[in-house]
Amino acid sequence: MKKLINKKEAEEILRKSLFALGLSEDMKTNPLIMKEVIKEIKLDDFESSIAQINNFLQEICSSSISFKPLIKDIKSGIIEKHPAILEFLSFALQKKWLDKSKHIIKSAHITFILEFLTSAMCNNSRLFDEIHTHIVNKEKKYGIDSKHTMKTIFRYLSLTDDYFEIIKTMSIDPIMIIFRPDFIDFKLEHKKLKHLLKNEEICFLEYKILNHHKGILGLNELLKINIFEAGVTEYRRGFKSNSISAFALSEFVDTKKIVPKIKTKKVFPENSKNPIYNLLANKNNKIIEMPISQKWMSLYEAWNLTFMLSEIENLDLLLPKLLIPSVINAKPKNYLQARVISLWISINNVILRKCSDISEVQGPSKREEIAKVWGEINKKYAFNLAKEEMHEDSILLKKHYSKFFSHPFWNFFKLIGRFVG
Repeated sequence: MKKLINKKEAEEILRKSLFALGLSEDMKTNPLIMKEVIKEIKLDDFESSIAQINNFLQEICSSSISFKPLIKDIKSGIIEKHPAILEFLSFALQKKWLDKSKHIIKSAHITFILEFLTSAMCNNSRLFDEIHTHIVNKEKKYGIDSKHTMKTIFRYLSLTDDYFEIIKTMSIDPIMIIFRPDFIDFKLEHKKLKHLLKNEEICFLEYKILNHHKGILGLNELLKINIFEAGVTEYRRGFKSNSISAFALSEFVDTKKIVPKIKTKKVFPENSKNPIYNLLANKNNKIIEMPISQKWMSLYEAWNLTFMLSEIENLDLLLPKLLIPSVINAKPKNYLQARVISLWISINNVILRKCSDISEVQGPSKREEIAKVWGEINKKYAFNLAKEEMHEDSILLKKHYSKFFSHPFWNFFKLIGRFVG
């Protein structure tokens, strides 16, 4: 594997990358852009029971706020934890792939508010309930309700013909139930869950998640399904190098036999000095820890960033879900809860954008070339993960990979069948 980039080199890569994108630590938010973002994501009428939260949302819509704490936390996470991202950025600078755009400036504002929302939902059960309920109620006004599956499918079909987008949106909504305060312990009895399902207080998929025969260990199967939703899509569309990373990530979950745990704790980005987090903590807050490794987390970030660049529009909304400090600078065991919540907020923002007939933001013109280069970089890290943490050499990993992807859709639907069966 290529020699790792040292800290001084990493700092310079990030400085040049920010400059090429028209960004810097000295930036301040533009209240007009922030107000536009908050309106688009349907938070302009959100009211919390916590006065400081309302005051903060009003402040960012009326005053300029420094981006420095946010950008420093993102830079720190990339430098300390994500060598594949640094390697890609170094190559992208040489190829002049990084350009300034009004969409990038807007995306920086989206990153600012997404970090606030994700951290609030991770660290304060009251805020989780308030934000989750607000967004779900907004969706219902547009005919989207996870309790009514067929109606929601037809509504999605009227908005998009992208099967991945529909599947991802419909699969991520039910997963959010595991973070709701009443359900996070996985302690509700079968009889009670049946009653909730019958009364349409939970949907079928929420019921299957909470009533899984493996209990909380069922989250490992959900994680593999999440990975292969994207892995099978990119394999089918010709991005096979990156799909090897998807397979390695899933193989790790099987090999390491991850045991999720419920903990009472705060989950802020590592070593952050951002004062925003003082607003959000709740000392009795519970989270779900998933004890993945740093190498796994790093590969997941690089793999999923590459997948989105190859496949997805509206990257101004979706790239931030992987770049916010609570995700990119998380401790590995805290990573997946923040990652799921940021994904849920972001993908629902895309759907709300479609419902409001706001034009899609198109991906980069050289997206296929970019994704194939980054996929090759990621493949090296996938082989390294397999060798160092799963004791599989590249030949064995590729053998297992070829077996799965010889019938990718069949094997993917077998995963789903095993989960819901």
